[in-house]
Amino acid sequence: MLKKIILPLSLLFLQQYAAAQNKNPWYALHHFSGGIESNNQYYFENKKSGILLPEKRFASNTYLNLNYQYQHLEAGIQLEGYNPVLQGYPTGYDGNQLVHGFIRYKSKYAEITAGTFYDQFGAGIVFRAYEERQLGIDNAILGGHLKLIPVKAIRFKAFAGRQRNFMDLSPARLIAGADAEFDIIAIEKDNNQTHLNIGGSYVYKKQEVTVPLPNFPDHITALAARINFSRNNYSASAEYVNKSIEPDFQNKYIYKKGAAFLLNQSYSSSKGWGINISLRRLENMDFKSNYVSTESVTSLNYLPALTKQHSYLVSNIYPHNTQWLQEIGGQLDINYHFAKNSPIGGAYGAKFILNAALYNALDTTRLSGNQGFSSKALSFGKEKYFRDINLSFEKRWTAKVKGSFSYQHLFYNKAALQGGPYGSVDANILIADFLFKIKEEQSLRTEIQHLFTKDDEKNWYALLAEYSFSNGLSFYASNLSNYQSKKINYFNVGSAYNHNSLRLSLGYAKQRGGLVCVGGVCRFVPTYLGFTGTLAYNF
Repeated sequence: MLKKIILPLSLLFLQQYAAAQNKNPWYALHHFSGGIESNNQYYFENKKSGILLPEKRFASNTYLNLNYQYQHLEAGIQLEGYNPVLQGYPTGYDGNQLVHGFIRYKSKYAEITAGTFYDQFGAGIVFRAYEERQLGIDNAILGGHLKLIPVKAIRFKAFAGRQRNFMDLSPARLIAGADAEFDIIAIEKDNNQTHLNIGGSYVYKKQEVTVPLPNFPDHITALAARINFSRNNYSASAEYVNKSIEPDFQNKYIYKKGAAFLLNQSYSSSKGWGINISLRRLENMDFKSNYVSTESVTSLNYLPALTKQHSYLVSNIYPHNTQWLQEIGGQLDINYHFAKNSPIGGAYGAKFILNAALYNALDTTRLSGNQGFSSKALSFGKEKYFRDINLSFEKRWTAKVKGSFSYQHLFYNKAALQGGPYGSVDANILIADFLFKIKEEQSLRTEIQHLFTKDDEKNWYALLAEYSFSNGLSFYASNLSNYQSKKINYFNVGSAYNHNSLRLSLGYAKQRGGLVCVGGVCRFVPTYLGFTGTLAYNF
């Protein structure tokens, strides 16, 4: 029912808005914007592959947002419909509802918001409210938000409210926080730039206690401190978070404080190379507005994986899933650009990329009772979680052909990262990716991928081809197969059309079950077979 109302109304609104904008100068002062996104699936049964029909064959996630701006004032609403929710998304999303609404005053020195809002303190380790539709995450805060910039060197934010929990609000009675950042050094002279700033954050959660445990805290606090430095081509940042004792369902109700440390450094050379190094340590950093929940939608903070974000099918079979209870590790990125007309770069230049990531459990000692464990500060534990080494070479070979070759070595502790009676996976991956310019207005992209392993479901291969036209129309086909074990082909064929702010797509696929991750935050998707159709338009 919602889709029958949303689409006609939104298209009518767009038509009237466009017509009025051309005729009336009033619209030069009053700015309207928004968008509609509708993701739909129709399911089929395939008992041979273990795919059963859900309760309803058709599922849809639809979002409509409308925004208005006049001088210093902004306002907006968002309507969502799940009829029912797509397979793999939390079933807490259900029905049709106006879930967002806000009004905001914004000037050079202040910003005041009443209603729903998103924000992030520092790197997000202590607090982040955001929307990620691909994962089914929308943990917006409903309340009041204040941002002040009294002078250029000082920035202050504060908020108070309640967090969204699917189509309702979280049981936590109050979420509040404040963040301040100060520029200590800000020098920009000729080609020399030096910046140094420090910041601090505070987050408070008031919760209703429903478990019969002694001395169970009715409020949780978290403090963070950070420093950022940059000089010309070098930059470094560090952040530390300390969270008060928070027993919850996820950590099995241990009475233990939480802590996190993040360090980043990067350098970019004028000679064509760059390097980035990150180190992170997490200890009991699950931070949710609902302490009995396992859903990411109730998270108050953001803990990205800090690994290479792969776009290839076989590389995404075993993605790293951040271990908030205990984890230590980091990532190294090195890239080098070979200049044009050099022996390796040739006529168009080339790029070499090395990426490596490793994560272990902490070096811990189990404590008696409900105290959980103690740990050493920067010591790696014996249990390995994840290893990922990537080598890539990208090059344009001719005016009409460019491509890349990639090698990946992977270690994946499936039992720890996904849970269950699994072992570990050692794998090697080879990928060739080419783009051919067929004509001035047409191109063909191809991928050949192979994963070699004796573990889990053994070897996989993937093939992909996509033919694109300059008018925004494209056709694609791919196949992913674990040809040595279950011998199932996970195929995807379809077409897409992109024009300005409009995107349409229609496909037919057998989706592999497993983790889908964006930046280390993951959700589990079951295997399904069916049609997928998407409409997205922004104005």
